Amino acid sequence: MGRAHSMWQEQILDVCTSGGADEEALLLEIITALFSERGINGWEAERATDRARYWQTPYGEEAYIVHDTFPEEGVRVRWYRALSSKPDDPRALIEELSQRLKAAGLTVKTLNLSTRLIHEEDWAHAWKAYYHPVPIGKCFLVVPAWEHVPPEIEKGRHVVRLEPGMAFGTGTHASTVLSLLALERYLKQEDDVLDVGTGTGILAIAAAKVTKGRVVATDLDPVAIRSAAYNLALNGLAARVHLLEGDLLQALPSEANPFDLIIANILPDVLCQMIPDLHPFMKAHATLIVSGIVTSRLSLIEDTLKAHRFQTIDRLYQEDWVAVVAQKD
Repeated sequence: MGRAHSMWQEQILDVCTSGGADEEALLLEIITALFSERGINGWEAERATDRARYWQTPYGEEAYIVHDTFPEEGVRVRWYRALSSKPDDPRALIEELSQRLKAAGLTVKTLNLSTRLIHEEDWAHAWKAYYHPVPIGKCFLVVPAWEHVPPEIEKGRHVVRLEPGMAFGTGTHASTVLSLLALERYLKQEDDVLDVGTGTGILAIAAAKVTKGRVVATDLDPVAIRSAAYNLALNGLAARVHLLEGDLLQALPSEANPFDLIIANILPDVLCQMIPDLHPFMKAHATLIVSGIVTSRLSLIEDTLKAHRFQTIDRLYQEDWVAVVAQKD
């Protein structure tokens, strides 16, 4: 008897404000916060500004793509739910998002939510065709679990293999790229590392590839913990990285030894909640890397760091995103 295939709901949210591309970062921040509160995980955002793009690869190749599924203006957000799960109330979601956009001073031009039913086999693997090895900096190469990487492309980089699943962190988002670049710049070979909000485990895996010290990773989401555990095993690091399920630093035992480097790629408001509690978990002059920050929230993060005896020593930028590197005073 064959296995019954699951049915899923694909939900698509189209949002456009009068400010266009200049307001996209703030728009995505508001959506991120709302979705986090509603337990909507594993979503993706497609921006009109990325519909057509030209760039040169690190290997000197020129590339130009047009994403036909991307919106012609504004932002399109997609996420999926099993048909058996409780669906999002579209009216409540639209109303809440509309209120938050207006409170932020944004004028809404378009705000639509659509839903369609799809078979699991129709999409569960199709997206993999668009996810390929991503070289980051001079140190890392993020590789999908199903891809073979020829030695000439690897070129001495640390290979981080991932099966993203439903957790955040594929290596393609700017906040993850900046986190990896910061690790490349500041992680030392003997450092003890804590990754808060590990998601797929990508940063913990990257850290464990570089340092000989201990690596601990935490996440509140059990789906993320399962995803990270799978990816750690995929990279031969299941016994090397200690995974803990729990809320931020509360996942750590009270007697936990302090760390040389702590990294967190999470929402700015959550970072501000965590920063005041970091000192007991950090060695003298330890390094803190925080990412997941849109540039409009940079001053909030740096003010919070300064208020709690951290000195900003570096900032890394990509598009509308910034990662901050700070040192414990």
